[in-house]
Amino acid sequence: MAHNQAMVGSVNRHIFGIYKSLIKELVRNERSARIKQTLEDNKRHVSLLLYKKSQILRNLEFQSKQNSFVDRKNDLTVKAYHDLNKIENRIKSLKSENPRTDKSLLFLNDSEPIKSIFKNVLSMEHKRGNNTRDLQHFKDTIDFLKNQREYQQLVELYFADSNLTQAEKIKRTANRVGLDTPR
Repeated sequence: MAHNQAMVGSVNRHIFGIYKSLIKELVRNERSARIKQTLEDNKRHVSLLLYKKSQILRNLEFQSKQNSFVDRKNDLTVKAYHDLNKIENRIKSLKSENPRTDKSLLFLNDSEPIKSIFKNVLSMEHKRGNNTRDLQHFKDTIDFLKNQREYQQLVELYFADSNLTQAEKIKRTANRVGLDTPR
């Protein structure tokens, strides 16, 4: 009986080790994608804020042309300058934000589906006895995630052009043959 419990404990530790490895690889793979997504979102948000800023400035200019002078005590003008200040501060914070230092990216967003799968495997392990096929499937998934991450790093290292926008590729190509692209 004691031998059987020790064996069950050993199997549970083995399954837990596989679970930890899978979570670790998922976090590593997801982190780089989330960093890229955050950078793109920040860039998009800055563009939107710059557009709003230009709209407010245009409205202020229009008001100043209608009135020979801008009444800085006017509630709408005060609100506009307050909004401009908030937009400027938000733009500065977005530009200075570095998602690579964000600690929340070191954790998986939702690990509940994986937990439930492993609980099912663990319960099936007790019912059927040995369930090596499922465990091997998890190990293969871990290996695939590792290899996929390494492949992505190699692509970024050796084919730096793959992450460039079309305009950047054109500019680089023109520079390669000694030309400048028009601005």
